[in-house]
Amino acid sequence: MESLMELCDLIAQNPAQFVEKLAWICGRCPPAEALLVGSPRVSRSQLNAILAVARFISKCPNHSDEMPKSLVLAFYRSIPSSFNPSFWPQSFTNDSIFSVFRDFLEYICKACELSPEFSTDVARFTGDILISALGSGNGDLGVSKAILKAMCYHFPPVLSSDANKLVSSLLEQFENFVPRSPREPGTSSHSSPMSVSNVDLLGGSSGYNDVGGDGVEKRAIASFEEETVDRLEKQEMALKLIGNVLEKASIDANLLESVRGIVKQQFQSMVTFLKIRKLDWSEQGQSLKVRINAKLAAYQAAARLQIKTLASLDLDGKSSKKLLQGALASLIEAAEACLFSVWRKLRACEELFSSLLSGISHAAVARDGQMLRVLLIRFKSLVLATCAQADTWGSNQGPMFESVLKTSCEIIQFGWNKDRSPVDTFIMGFPICERNSYEEEGPYCGIRSWIEVMWIVKLKR
Repeated sequence: MESLMELCDLIAQNPAQFVEKLAWICGRCPPAEALLVGSPRVSRSQLNAILAVARFISKCPNHSDEMPKSLVLAFYRSIPSSFNPSFWPQSFTNDSIFSVFRDFLEYICKACELSPEFSTDVARFTGDILISALGSGNGDLGVSKAILKAMCYHFPPVLSSDANKLVSSLLEQFENFVPRSPREPGTSSHSSPMSVSNVDLLGGSSGYNDVGGDGVEKRAIASFEEETVDRLEKQEMALKLIGNVLEKASIDANLLESVRGIVKQQFQSMVTFLKIRKLDWSEQGQSLKVRINAKLAAYQAAARLQIKTLASLDLDGKSSKKLLQGALASLIEAAEACLFSVWRKLRACEELFSSLLSGISHAAVARDGQMLRVLLIRFKSLVLATCAQADTWGSNQGPMFESVLKTSCEIIQFGWNKDRSPVDTFIMGFPICERNSYEEEGPYCGIRSWIEVMWIVKLKR
């Protein structure tokens, strides 16, 4: 396989010089006509060849010979047929199939970026492939899951006319795998603990009792524990795929509102989930950790989808400001819940925190920075809370501190040319002190120096 890829790269450097070599690789691919009729089968050598040809197209998408493109498009069209286990070599596992799909989609996505014509050809089939995978009741669920998972990583172009149907199907799939939110009726989805004092922030979360007592706690935990790892992975994939479709095409306004509703529910659930104490779970040990990581990954997908819905806001619409305010409140509330969660040391929680801060950064620039003043006031509390858990004088402050510092600099960089006054207030509001005064000033000591140094470095780049 490796030698075949090396040959492919050599051909891509000068296709005219290696016409025969390219034809030889194409001849080893599954014939296009055989893939599109009956119950096709492919061998391991044919799969290696089609991946090599796809790699070639990713480097030379406008090559005059149409044979490589036709072979790649035929294999792409045949993906629904691959849900039959007999399609694959007998020794292939679901992980092997996922690896093939992931590499294949990566190559054709690169080719689509370089060739609008090829992109149009690919887009004609993407919708049918995704719909087939979602409804693959008669095929191998492991294979259909493999293509859906691969599409989370590399999503090919899709026709605008297919976008509404795809998002509707994904929303339906998502709702089938999500229990009702455990938050009690009437509890505000945007209520934020950021108004509490710094003393309260230093004390951390007191656990789930903050959100409604033992009765709510038990119902929430029972709801979360009903979710299998497989269901959580399907939630994550559905959210990622919805976001991928939104990146490729616009959808109906009412449908977009439904997506925002799903995201809102996920953020409500996220805060609830992160406040549950470790000992409150009936399950413990490695199995609990696996479930927690899967749940955090699904929430990270929701956070990223929130960012994509922000990009879809009508900048001139009257309702967009209210939506942006709600999104910002949810992002900050969830980020603080991450910060005080018993799972905050898990890499999945650190990555979720980073995604939430990325959303805050996007909110800062939305509507041309109209939310900047309010955002900086709210964000400062989050910065201080992060400092309370980090050694700001140490050599390793931790991923969450680094994420806060990075986001601070991004917001400052944007605000510097938009509205410098709140930016100055934000920076000057942090104490600056000498190393020997750390015990007096507490954990906030040094944060202003960190921000100023990082900001200067950014200016010099």
